[in-house]
Amino acid sequence: MTTIHASCVAVNGTGVLIRGPSGAGKSRLAHKILLAAPAHGFEARLVADDRVALGVTDGKVFAAAPDGLKGLIEVRGLGIVRVPYVEQAPVGLAIDLTEQGEIPRMPDIKQSTTSLQGVILPRAFALTPENGLEVLLILIGQSNAKLESEMPLASVRFDGKTERP
Repeated sequence: MTTIHASCVAVNGTGVLIRGPSGAGKSRLAHKILLAAPAHGFEARLVADDRVALGVTDGKVFAAAPDGLKGLIEVRGLGIVRVPYVEQAPVGLAIDLTEQGEIPRMPDIKQSTTSLQGVILPRAFALTPENGLEVLLILIGQSNAKLESEMPLASVRFDGKTERP
């Protein structure tokens, strides 16, 4: 298993891997997803925060928390808190928190995918944790509340409209 600096939340059983530089808001986005799930009709459980262990089984990438971090998430202003979690989840989407200049306006298929442990997965971009939650809600809405590695990603434009590739 490889361990990376990221967070992961299981959304309806499928892992959403949240990547970005230190201080970008990975833990904040993970916490926002956990809090928003009941209001938006989906289930969310923490897989891992700050460090995510990744492994491949039968061509699927699985995420888990390293020992000692299971069920723990950093909430700015409160510190480390314990939340419900799952032991592992198959990763079905990566959300990259990045700077505005690095977000493609209309991502092509190459930009809309990423390779994790040799497995190609859908990828979306977000500027802030709040924008990341909006992107996830749009994607869930366009995939009937089920994230799948083959789901068509929407290109979320700056004017708020969406288009399907």
